Amino acid sequence: MRLQTPYNLSRFAYFGLDTSARSGDELLAFGLGKLYFGIYPTRSGSRSGFEISFGILDENDSLPV
Repeated sequence: MRLQTPYNLSRFAYFGLDTSARSGDELLAFGLGKLYFGIYPTRSGSRSGFEISFGILDENDSLPV
């Protein structure tokens, strides 16, 4: 199941949930204005876990590296 804020509203507030997310896909994310917080599943060999990304989005609506 995938839920996501419509694009025309996402510049103000964002919510995303993908219960079938694979490694590197956004599992759960929140955003308010340019602030972003996201959880991504990871898999390394036989181990799996989660990666957390957060920060202020740049002019391309991406997190700076």
